[in-house]
Amino acid sequence: MEFRSGSCGAPRVFGAVASSGLKEGDYERVFALMEQVIGWYTTRILAEARARTPNADVLVRLRIERQACVADRQALETAPPEQVVVVAAAYDARFVELAGP
Repeated sequence: MEFRSGSCGAPRVFGAVASSGLKEGDYERVFALMEQVIGWYTTRILAEARARTPNADVLVRLRIERQACVADRQALETAPPEQVVVVAAAYDARFVELAGP
């Protein structure tokens, strides 16, 4: 299995998970984080589509990114623990980047 979004950056919130291994509930936390990222893309897609002059290129890019996140979320269901750590780091960094300061 290959995660498309695995190059999003270094861990922040999940640094403890990366250094100590997975604990009970980690899959659920990663899944919830992925849902936040997918939600961010969904919100941006809707806002761009409703804009007075929607940018077709931006919409395509946002939709592609969102679909990659959905595929990653699906793959998480059968991911081995070491891959979950990688995904956690990637999605944490992505959410921080998307949400901004």
